[in-house]
Amino acid sequence: SRSMSDEPESMFSSSNSSESLNNLSPTRAEHRSRTGQSKGLHMLHGLDDRLRREKAQVELDEKIASEFDDEFVTQVYNYLSLGYPATARYFDGELSKISRVSVEELCRDDE
Repeated sequence: SRSMSDEPESMFSSSNSSESLNNLSPTRAEHRSRTGQSKGLHMLHGLDDRLRREKAQVELDEKIASEFDDEFVTQVYNYLSLGYPATARYFDGELSKISRVSVEELCRDDE
């Protein structure tokens, strides 16, 4: 019997090594999907796509931040908060890009 502080035995340790190796099936040694691809490879493909999307989002956020400075955003906010939708309508396209809200939704309550 081992105590809690003992390290677990390796499945390849000298005792029962041939028995341990015989008990390994391909599905346990390597997780495979239905297509036979290694699960790790499938996860890497998904990771690459996710990293590309995240990089594109960061680049878009940086472009928006450089294109629409704080003064511009404050000006649009002031127009909206003062209740001048006709004046703010000129900025709906830009505000839509910044807020990721459609122009139609921005104009919905203008009347």
